[in-house]
Amino acid sequence: KDPWKTTRSVVDLSWETEQEEIIAAAYANHRALPWEQYNDRFGYVWNIRNTLMPMFILDGGSPLTALEFNNMEPNEIAACTISGQVGLWDLRADSEPVWLTDKRTFFDVPTCIQWSSPITGHELTAAGLDGQILWYDMRNRSAPFDRVTLDMSRSINPKWENAVGVTAYHFEPNIPTKFLAGTTEGTVIIGNKKGKNTDEKIGKSIFQCHNGPILSVFRNPKFIKYFLTVGDWLMKIWFDEYSNEPVYWTDYDSAMITSAVWSKIKNSVVLIGRDDGQVDLWDYLEKGTGPRFSIKVTNSPIRKVIINDFGEHSAAGADDGSITVMRWTRHFGVFNEDDISQMSSWLEREIRRERSLEVKLRETLIKKRTEERPVEAGVDMSDVERFDIKKAIDHYNKVLTDVVQKRGEKLGLWEALEEKD
Repeated sequence: KDPWKTTRSVVDLSWETEQEEIIAAAYANHRALPWEQYNDRFGYVWNIRNTLMPMFILDGGSPLTALEFNNMEPNEIAACTISGQVGLWDLRADSEPVWLTDKRTFFDVPTCIQWSSPITGHELTAAGLDGQILWYDMRNRSAPFDRVTLDMSRSINPKWENAVGVTAYHFEPNIPTKFLAGTTEGTVIIGNKKGKNTDEKIGKSIFQCHNGPILSVFRNPKFIKYFLTVGDWLMKIWFDEYSNEPVYWTDYDSAMITSAVWSKIKNSVVLIGRDDGQVDLWDYLEKGTGPRFSIKVTNSPIRKVIINDFGEHSAAGADDGSITVMRWTRHFGVFNEDDISQMSSWLEREIRRERSLEVKLRETLIKKRTEERPVEAGVDMSDVERFDIKKAIDHYNKVLTDVVQKRGEKLGLWEALEEKD
């Protein structure tokens, strides 16, 4: 539970990659006035074995909006602040950041941060509501080494005033050139990290996923061409090469889905947080029509759910500042070769089903238009004779033969007159 004197919502969580009992949390008081939020600025690092007092305090000068442990250096935490800054904390130092960018690095609230170099641990990505995505190299922190502004006009000189805000971001190391950016307009952009300009970085793959902002976007760690999104009360699964329809989606329910994440160990498992304080665990190999387990963990809306790298522990952060840690059975932390083949078959079957439905729908629409076109032209279908290509060819040959014969008769008459003369 957040020990601060006022109630703050959990806005982000991150597991330590080596010790499964260490978790970091960022909080924000959405009910406070803008100038009051700076008093509620502390984030915490918790040891789940001691829930009374945090083991470390993160003080960035303003409330944190996103944070993540460095997967290669577990003592380092990167975070964004509501004032538009990006910072780095070292758990071996004090509570203040060892590195912090200038204010207004972002022109609006930064929403996402992720370490995007799993081998070296030097590359850091941050994104915000101003449409900017910045890439930093921790060996040279003076300025981002690359950036893109999601100005959909694809101008040579993009402007953040014309850009779409980034509400969710995910980078999968197994696809080093691509990133996923969920926007405030409900779209997901599959961007090209190695693009030379704005147009190349935005790319051509833009999915219209939801009718509202994207709350979560996450690639499947094993089947990397598939990713999930959360928005407008639904969770959907998409395929990179098929943007028309999702492969799978949940039904509308009485509670809105607010967060979702794939398990990194058993890739058929998805953890979902809901607005009514319930956490659902789905396993598509065991039950594809509903959650395998559902647990009511709090009476407040869930804002963030995560699963640690070991696959057995998960955590849910709520609107009342509480963090609930859950431990699942070992069954959900083991993924064997049979599960891989079954999951692959399930995903391929869903793709085939969607494509066959699309073809059938297209054929139905074409047939309907064909039937309606003569009626719209005022032609009665009963008076229209069926076109016979054989009759047409025979008629053409007959006309051609008659013309040749007539021309031959005229030519013979002229030759007879010339001989007479």
